[in-house]
Amino acid sequence: MALLGTFWVLGQLFPGATFDPFTAVLQVLIFLILANVFMVQMALRINASTLSTLLTIVIVSGAVISMASNGSRQWWQYNLSFLGTKLASNAWQFNLTLVMTALVMISLIDYLFVQLNAQHRKSWRLTTLRTLLTLAAIDLGCIGIFPNNAQFHLLHDQISWMLVTIVLIIIIGLRWLLPEVSKEFLWASYGIGAVEFLLNMGFRLFGYPSLTAFEIQGFAIGFAWLLFLFNRLQALIAEGTVAWPIVIECEPEKNKNGTRLTGLSRLELL
Repeated sequence: MALLGTFWVLGQLFPGATFDPFTAVLQVLIFLILANVFMVQMALRINASTLSTLLTIVIVSGAVISMASNGSRQWWQYNLSFLGTKLASNAWQFNLTLVMTALVMISLIDYLFVQLNAQHRKSWRLTTLRTLLTLAAIDLGCIGIFPNNAQFHLLHDQISWMLVTIVLIIIIGLRWLLPEVSKEFLWASYGIGAVEFLLNMGFRLFGYPSLTAFEIQGFAIGFAWLLFLFNRLQALIAEGTVAWPIVIECEPEKNKNGTRLTGLSRLELL
């Protein structure tokens, strides 16, 4: 997404600029080297926090780029899904953002639940929660695969409502699905679910907020809650893990005359 944004800015700064084959190949090679070095470094440092940050960066940067590139088309007069339709400029960027977000989300879910199953005995509760979260991620990716064009309009709407339904099911079932769930987290989740429900009813019954505002607010609240849930799962994994500093001192050996052969050895462990 950073590369997409960079090249879009360059395209706006130098409209109509062209390069000879050698210069073009050299530029592509440089960007490929930088991208591969970045991915190697990321792979060595990957963890749940990194995946959560990456998830946020991908969805926010992709949405902002799509909104900016369609500003002249006044996309907000239609709906958020307009950014992925044939009428939008560079609709593939918005759709690709949703697919990439879904893939990162699936990776994060897998990473978290592998560690959860190692600490807690594998149960139907964790399996059900993992399945629902994975279905939500797949549903999000399908929104990008089936944009709101004429041939996919009904399917797109059904997939979008299904995503809302899955999130509400997860919120309602947290009491039974999430191990050691706290009352604070539970009531906060119920509050978010109530806000989502009120937005839905307000739009359907009274037309307030508008469709664009409803989609943006509903998605932002739901996505923020998912990040909240992922942070709670990370905290659940970290519970019970304590690091104790240990210092080991070894007395040196002595010869027959009582002379030390080596100095005092000191080893610090964490």
